[in-house]
Amino acid sequence: MNSNRNNKRTCADMLCCDIDPSMPSTSQPKDKRNKGDSLLRIVTLDMIANYKVVCCTNQDTQFNVSNRYCLANGECRIPPGATYMYKKGERDVANYCIPCYDTKFPAHGNKRDWKMAENINTACDLILKCSTCQEKWHKTCALFFNADSSKFVCIECGGGRSDLKTTIDTREHAHASSFMTEKLNELLRSRIGTTVARKDKIRVCGLSEEKSIWTKALVPAMFEAEFKTKYSGKFKYVKRAFHVFQRIDGVDVILCSLYTQETSVGKKWMIDYFDSLPYFKAYDNLKSGEFHQEVFHAYMEYMSSINYLNGHIWSAPPKPGDDFCFNIHPSSMKYLDKYGLIAWYQRILKNGRDLGIIKESRNFREELEHQGGSIDKPSDLPIFFDSLWCQVMKEINFEGPNGPSEFMEALKKQFEIHATDNFVIELSGSKTPRESDTWYYSHPILGDRMGFLKKCVKENWEFSTLARAKYASVALIQYLPRYE
Repeated sequence: MNSNRNNKRTCADMLCCDIDPSMPSTSQPKDKRNKGDSLLRIVTLDMIANYKVVCCTNQDTQFNVSNRYCLANGECRIPPGATYMYKKGERDVANYCIPCYDTKFPAHGNKRDWKMAENINTACDLILKCSTCQEKWHKTCALFFNADSSKFVCIECGGGRSDLKTTIDTREHAHASSFMTEKLNELLRSRIGTTVARKDKIRVCGLSEEKSIWTKALVPAMFEAEFKTKYSGKFKYVKRAFHVFQRIDGVDVILCSLYTQETSVGKKWMIDYFDSLPYFKAYDNLKSGEFHQEVFHAYMEYMSSINYLNGHIWSAPPKPGDDFCFNIHPSSMKYLDKYGLIAWYQRILKNGRDLGIIKESRNFREELEHQGGSIDKPSDLPIFFDSLWCQVMKEINFEGPNGPSEFMEALKKQFEIHATDNFVIELSGSKTPRESDTWYYSHPILGDRMGFLKKCVKENWEFSTLARAKYASVALIQYLPRYE
């Protein structure tokens, strides 16, 4: 596999290549050079110095790109910098890495509908020139969002921190988010003191939406009646997104996002996705790992207070280079593998039991034993939209089992495959119960994981460095509700 190590461009490189900074991620500009023209141009030291910025030591301007999915199978990826093949007119969906393409389409195969490309991002961070002192800044470092770059005045010349709002100061309407904000700031105050905690304060912003889907769309047709008896003809649920920010250098920077679902049938909830960035301000007696655990515990404690006591978590780690929520993580960020993530969730659950938030937690094998050794009806499985067991049942159904008995036989094989990677949780309940939140605020970007990710990719809002994370966070803050 090719590495992206040699595919990065610096400010000087902008002078060497024909670049269209407005092009979307991984797209290739049309080659407008005449035949025989050289792509490279001579670069002098004076030209390099002419593009040197004063905002930071990073002279790298090129934006990054994530893995592409290889169509050959669900495990194969096309990493940043690698060449791949795509089908004309279907670039977003029909991609193959070179080895898989060569296997699928041997030399004698019909290849005329396919083209080769490189998985890179051709767009670059703009370099702005202060209209007063003439010094140069990265647009992201300057937190400059005005389309007219001639209006840029750097902070040294009194231009201000940003031309947009950089902090969140509106009242949070969602009860869950307010509860989690208080819990996380309470942890900060207890460890680092009130003064520092006020300066580095945490804010959780919550989006939520009532949703429904036909029950038959979630389950195999042969068990449709069974699931309808339990959930009715429509499976109704609430999906939530929690974005956790911390005040850093006068900017509320997003640290992590938690996506959940809940249903009133059985008063159940599910952790759908969690993604984090390494920008939490580490303190001597409070590190990011403990802070992230508190995000989970605060959510569970809130769900306990509204009497939603039954939860489910599926541990499914991304591959390095995959982005679940945030567009482009730092290259130095470590990814947990399957067993590392399972162990991480086990620590969260154990600490939750020690704190009295969680009554009991069991992995799926332990849950089977708890239920007498087997689950005889698919409707006894914890299901939510696009959840583990819905996906498993769809995959089995796709294979075309001959009847319920054959289906259950295949399902029980999956029980062993997923024996340790998902957890059933019973919360302890609350001594101070509260009414369930009835305030909903949906948003196609902030409230939807894929909408969030696609918008960030489209706009090149990435989180690979703290400076770029600040810029992306300020852009996202503008979508938060402003009314009181």
